[in-house]
Formats: sequence, C-alpha cells, structure tokens
Amino acid sequence: MSDPAGVRTGRSPSAPTVGPEGAESFYNEAPCGFLTTTPDGTIVNVNATFLEWTGYPHDEIVGTRRFAELLTPGGRLYHETHFAPLLRMHGVVKGIALDVVCFDGRLLPVFVHSVLKTGSDGRPRFIHMTLSDATARREYERELLHARRVAEESDRRVRMLHRLVAETAGGDRIAVAETLARVLSEVWNALGAAIWLLDTNQSALSLTSVTGVPLALDEALLPIDSPLPAAAAFRFGDPVTVASPEQAGREFPLLSAQMVESRLEALIGVPIVAGQMTLGAYTVYFARNRPFDADEVELHRTLGCQAGQAIERATLYEELRRVASHDALTGLSNRALFDDRLEQALARSERTWAPLAVLVIDLDGFKLVNDRLGHRAGDRVLVEAAHHLRDAVRPGDSVARIGGDEFAVLCEDVDADQTAHIVRRIQEAMSSPTPIDDETSVTGSIGAVVYQPDPAQAVPTPTELLHDADTAMYQAKADGKNRSRGGAGRC
Repeated sequence: MSDPAGVRTGRSPSAPTVGPEGAESFYNEAPCGFLTTTPDGTIVNVNATFLEWTGYPHDEIVGTRRFAELLTPGGRLYHETHFAPLLRMHGVVKGIALDVVCFDGRLLPVFVHSVLKTGSDGRPRFIHMTLSDATARREYERELLHARRVAEESDRRVRMLHRLVAETAGGDRIAVAETLARVLSEVWNALGAAIWLLDTNQSALSLTSVTGVPLALDEALLPIDSPLPAAAAFRFGDPVTVASPEQAGREFPLLSAQMVESRLEALIGVPIVAGQMTLGAYTVYFARNRPFDADEVELHRTLGCQAGQAIERATLYEELRRVASHDALTGLSNRALFDDRLEQALARSERTWAPLAVLVIDLDGFKLVNDRLGHRAGDRVLVEAAHHLRDAVRPGDSVARIGGDEFAVLCEDVDADQTAHIVRRIQEAMSSPTPIDDETSVTGSIGAVVYQPDPAQAVPTPTELLHDADTAMYQAKADGKNRSRGGAGRC
C-alpha cells in the first residue's frame, strides 16, 4: 500500500499496523517525525515528515539502517552508553537532545521521546520514537548564550572600571599607572602591560609603569613620532592592534624582532585620553596570536578614557597637595611639610642612631626693604634668598620657608663638624649681600642645632628642635647679625 504524497511506509510484515487510513495519514503528515525500530535499533517504519526533514530516500534507511547510524559520532556514543541503557531500564526516555546527520550532511537538532513496546511474552518487540525539530530551540539557546556572554563581558567591564576607580582614588600619577598595568594584566590574563605618560616637555612618552614585560621591549622614552604601537595609538587617538608576528612584520618592522625575542605574538596599544587631551598610551602584551574584535577594542577605548580621567584627577591632587605643602612665592616647603619631614627624620635617626641637624636662617635688614622699597622688592629678596639656600645645601637636604623672612634647613646623617661646614657654605652664599639699592642690602643670621640620639634622653619633638635652632639664630643676631651660632647643649 502507498502512503499519501507518494511516500511508502515500507512496513515489514512484522511491523505493527498503523490502523485505519485516517490514522495512517496523520502518522505521515504529523508535524513531528515518527520512527519505529527493532530492539537492536534497526529502522522498520518512518513517516513522511522525517524523510522530508532529512532528505533520505525511504529505501535508504527502512530495513537497512539503525537509528544510531543516523547520528553524529558523539550522538552514537551517547546513544550506546546512556540512551539505550535508560530505555531498557525504564521503558521510556523523554526529551533527549541529539543531532541527526541528514542525507546531504546537514545536522538536524532534534528532541527524541522513546517508548519500548513489549509482546505478550514480556519481551521487547519495538521502539516507538517521536522526534521534534529543535532547530529553533537551538538557535534560541545560541542567542541566549551570546546574550549571556555579552552581559558577562559588560559586567566584567563595569567591575574592571570600578576597580580601577577604587584603587586609584587619591593616588598620584605613578600609583595610577602601576594600578592600571596590574589590572590590565590580570583582567586579560596577559603576559604583561606597559604605561606611557606624556613627559613634561610634551615631546615624548615616558615609560611610567611596566609589569611582566622585558624593559628592552620598548624604549623608556618613546618619541611621539615613533612607529611603535603605543606612540601610534597616542598620535591617532585610537587603539592599534597587532594580532600576530606576521602582522607586526608587515606594519611594525622595528617591533617584529623584539616580539620574537620576547616571545610575544599579539598586543594592543591604546591612547589614554581625558576630554580633548591625550595624556599617554598603554600597551597590553599576549603570548599567543589572538584576534581583537570590535567589542574588545571598544572596551579598551573606554578603559583608556577612564584611565585618563584617573590620571588627570591624580595630577590635580598632586598639584593641590603641592600647593598645600609649599610656599607659593619661593616654591620651598612650608612649615607643615617641614615639620612632617623633621618628624620622619627623627624616627629614622632613632632607628639608625644617625645624627641630624636643624638650621634656622633669618634675613637681616629685611624689614627695611619692605618699609623703604615695598613688598614687591621684598618678594624679590625672598626668592633670591631661597635660591642661595638651595645652592648651598646638599641635594638631599630639605629647605623650607617657615615664616615671613625665616627659613629652615634639615640635614640628615651629619655630625657637628659636617653641620659647621654646611653653615659656612650658607654664610658664604648669604654674605654676598643681595643688592637692593645703593643703600640697602640683605644678609642672614643662622642658628644651628645637632641632635645625636641618646638612649638616656627623650626624643625631642620637631617644635623643640626648631625652638633650639631659633634661639641660636636670635643669639647670632644679637652678636651683630650676618653670623651663626650653635644651639646650647646640642651643637
């Protein structure tokens, strides 16, 4: 008997009948696939829907093929190790996801429901299978998985940006750069990262922080017109990617040899931007070839802007701290910063038993300058005096303006003889009068005190040391000005 639409069911004499003609029509035209197999899986009946889905000729599979032979290799293994044992054990298996290999090689995802039928003797006779087309479901799952990955990437981006903001809050430019290099390496599981910031002359990029990458890979000072990716990203204002050594050889020949030597195969250079200003660039290095898709490039572009804001904020904080701790006229440390440095120096002195010295210098005749020539002339005198002091002391000594015309110097690891030598150098610098006019000149009186740690005595406070030096300075003034005196009992 022929099936509707010219498709033969091909039932074997042992196959179960499908009932009246109406039931047979439903069997063939149902919106799902029907198969009947023997207990060993040989297909003995199949409906027209399944043949239409898969493109198999009727005679190609009925009576000649087992159902497992229509599956992918992985599907066959799953059928043998899970599907068939479950069916034998329970008699019913529902909702198993498999891929059927169609006649033309396409894969058809299906959900399979199977029922094991037994004879009157209780022995298995047939397996009835219903197959639902899972193509739409599989596509939905792929879209769902993609959406989940996008959401996870977005969440990772937010966490990374929040982490960068949290860890760089209140830090200086160096701290921001170090945090950025560490975050970049960790989040991307990269070989390393390097951060360049525009130098003070705005003529080159200075390597500010690097992690996990040989320093020889890139210049410590990178000219802005350099062909390397970091400089290119800085100039173009957009990320520059190198996905493989082959690409590096074509586009960045100077970088190619360094990449091979350092066993790097991919990198991305990203500008660090704040508003309309490009402050620097960073590079992330990878040990394997890798593509950089649009989403990742956009993430780096966003991170470059976030890093730029953090660096700009750190620069502003640095300037505010400098203004708060330095004298606006002379640029020297102010009293608060000097006291802090002196307190730290005393703590170091107690640990190392190294002596230190505190000097106080007051300008002689400064009041006459202000009274006769005005405050503008007085300001010039103060700036000139600050210049003389900086030139007279050692590079590591701290110089501060602690009052109107009063200065202080902190010298660590010096004894009385060394302090006396420093005092003489200051006297020489200050003894050449700072000319104001034909009748007025300014010199300086110096008071000095040396502190030598002594277990039998309490550690003095910064105020006490400054008081001793200040007292010695007033004694020098009393002796005739333009002189120096040591603090009683200490120098």
